[in-house]
Amino acid sequence: MTLRTAVVLLACFSLFAGCLPGDDDDDTTVEIEGDEAGECDDGVDNDQDGLTDCADDGCANATACDGGDDDTADDDDTADDDDTADDDDTVGDDDDIGPQDADGDGHAEDVDCDDTDPSVHPGADEVPYDTVDQDCDGSDLTDVDGDGHDGADAGGGDCDDEDVAVNPDATEAACDGIDNDCDGAQHDEDVDDDGDGATECDGDCDDTDPAAYPGGAEVCDGVDNDCSGTPGEDEVDIDGDSVLACDGDCDDADPDTYPGAAELCDGVDND
Repeated sequence: MTLRTAVVLLACFSLFAGCLPGDDDDDTTVEIEGDEAGECDDGVDNDQDGLTDCADDGCANATACDGGDDDTADDDDTADDDDTADDDDTVGDDDDIGPQDADGDGHAEDVDCDDTDPSVHPGADEVPYDTVDQDCDGSDLTDVDGDGHDGADAGGGDCDDEDVAVNPDATEAACDGIDNDCDGAQHDEDVDDDGDGATECDGDCDDTDPAAYPGGAEVCDGVDNDCSGTPGEDEVDIDGDSVLACDGDCDDADPDTYPGAAELCDGVDND
């Protein structure tokens, strides 16, 4: 080979080597598809070998090319990204989508105290005495009327948890027909002691006598049977002989005159 031929061949080899794919000014650096984040799904032939993204062997092990990539805009396709289709946000997943609303009640798990039950969430209607905190305020509703005493259905002493005036500390009121202090009994005046169908609150003027009550029939007994304020007009003993006019005292102004009295020589019908 002549010197001229050798020079020509060397020049051609140098020219050919400078045109090889991936060659640049730095002969020590070789561009590889996929050696930078995002190169395996950017649609660019980064190493200029005629192949792009997953078609290039450099992306063979990239998560973008293994069939499980969710390809979201925020997915950086790093090796420790799980990239599941439904994004389960396990450790290492860059696509954190925040608190979830598993029961679909419009409240996420960070405020919903039971995200498995759609009837439980802030603002829900609280059901009393069921041991469930429906409105997520920290407790079940056990004092419906807000009088400071739990209802009997919740194990408390309030015998009417819908009436704020009824509780163990209340003062018993007369004539309301209610056991205000929850001691099991009403006020004495609310009770019909003599069983005549009327209480003192109803106007019974003698609740120990079943013959005396409002509207009762007046009988000759010296009692205000109808509770009008006075006995019948002939139910009096003016002369104090212990016999009423209605019982046959023919002269209630003379104590010596009454049925059964001894006859005296006085010209009077003593008996």
